[in-house]
Formats: sequence, C-alpha cells, structure tokens
Amino acid sequence: MPYAIKIRPERQLIEVHFFGNISYEDALAAREDASRLVRKRNVRGLLVDQSAIETFPGTTGNMFEFHTSHEAMFPPDLHMALVYSPQTTRPADARFAETIAVNSGIPFGTFTSRDKALGWLFTEL
Repeated sequence: MPYAIKIRPERQLIEVHFFGNISYEDALAAREDASRLVRKRNVRGLLVDQSAIETFPGTTGNMFEFHTSHEAMFPPDLHMALVYSPQTTRPADARFAETIAVNSGIPFGTFTSRDKALGWLFTEL
C-alpha cells in the first residue's frame, strides 16, 4: 500500500500521504479509506500529500472522473488541500484537478508547500 493515513483530531484534519509509485487504483483506495474516516471522525479538513510520489498516475479522463466524484464521497463542508511536487506532477495538472473539484462544489486548493496547504486549510476551517 503506497499511502498512509494520519488522523489529527486536535485539528479536525485527516492526512493522506502517498509515496513511491502509485496507481490510479491506489488513489481510489486511499480516497475510499479517507472518506470513511472523514465521516466517522466528523473532520472538516483533508490534506492529501503526493509530493513524494515517483510519477502522477492516470489519464486526464481518470483525473476528471476522480475529482468530479469527490462530492459523492465527502461531506459538503469538507475542505481539501493537495500538496504536490512540480517534479512529479505538472502544475497544469494540479490546477486542472483544483478547477474540477471546485466546479463540482468541493473547496479545494493545490500547493507545493505543506505549510501553505495547512495554512489555507486552517484559514478555511
């Protein structure tokens, strides 16, 4: 399993950290696990850190399907932040993911810094 999930109840936050080589199926499995925890713990923030992956998985179609379906997976008041590395994820792909998620009704931000992502989340929450 190329991901780990951390629960930060004191911050009402769940963190998903991806590492190494991940597949689109790994991303789907991690989202399913995170969705269950978000609902169970009633948290309001989700930080997804993919800055340590080797390559970005999936096609543009996969990315579109993945981010348009967040609304069905998470509560409407959940805020999501994605941390990525420009070396493994094209900035245009990150912006595309953000646009898709926001247009689907999910407060979603993309960042190249974990600190900036957390700052945005805590400001939004």
